[in-house]
Amino acid sequence: MNRILANINKVLEPLREIMKEEVYARFLEKLEEPETVTDPDGNEKLTGLDYSDVALALTQYRGAMTRFAADRLM
Repeated sequence: MNRILANINKVLEPLREIMKEEVYARFLEKLEEPETVTDPDGNEKLTGLDYSDVALALTQYRGAMTRFAADRLM
């Protein structure tokens, strides 16, 4: 998933920059890379976003882009 998030962020970062002055842009965040942590038993596990988190974030970006485009056409 690390590589996927890196590729998604390459697309989202310029979009955030374009929309940075818009009120709704404060809800658009960079998708954070997961981290490996060790629990008290010594087991390693990945923490961070799962696929549903990424889907929600992309839905927020889509809504922001739709609104941004609509504001420019008026």
